[in-house]
Order: sequence, then structure tokens, then C-alpha cells
Amino acid sequence: MKRFDFVSDWLYLSIQKGKDLLTVPHGLGQAPVLVQVQATPPDGPNKDFFFNGMGGYERLSNVARNSS
Repeated sequence: MKRFDFVSDWLYLSIQKGKDLLTVPHGLGQAPVLVQVQATPPDGPNKDFFFNGMGGYERLSNVARNSS
């Protein structure tokens, strides 16, 4: 299994409108194609649980190539 190219520390993300974008400097030189996210609530009944999520997007060059 390939190791991750970048692993960040735990970061706080708010779900308030206007504060829901988090930019993480990673030094990879380009936007990642695939990102794995682990979330844990800071308090409440699910405080000690971890929730996994994955996301990605098509790079602009892939969109142009596939849109013909």
C-alpha cells in the first residue's frame, strides 16, 4: 500500500456559513486529486468517535479532455 504524500495535524473546521472553507498548506505543488478526511466532534455524545470521509474532484485538464 502506498503511503500518504501528506498527513496534517488535527485542524478545526467550523460549519458556520462563511467559515466552512479550510485551506491546508501541503507543499505538494498541486491540488490533490483525492483527499481523505477524518472528523471528530469536539464535544457531545459522539465526542470519542471518528468519522471517515473521502472526496476528490476532476482536475481542469481532465474535464477538458472528457467533455468532447
